[in-house]
Amino acid sequence: MSLLKTKSLLLGLAAMGMMFSDPKTRGYYDSLSADDIKDLDRIREENRLAKLKQQGVKEWQIDGFIVYARDEKNAKRKVENAKKLLNQKL
Repeated sequence: MSLLKTKSLLLGLAAMGMMFSDPKTRGYYDSLSADDIKDLDRIREENRLAKLKQQGVKEWQIDGFIVYARDEKNAKRKVENAKKLLNQKL
């Protein structure tokens, strides 16, 4: 297939996707209250942390910072980087 035909095909598929998308789901978050959005964010964060824990990432608490890393060496490095960023912003 030539490059022009491929581009035309992709453009056509994108246009069809726009035409047949469900208008009810397009503004889904507009109809949610602030509490609902906070709940969704909390659930997303819980799922993200569960996935990290499955991958062997642990929670480390160092110098008042809570970081997620595979080992203590990486956790200390992340805390030092966070301290540097905080000192730069002050």
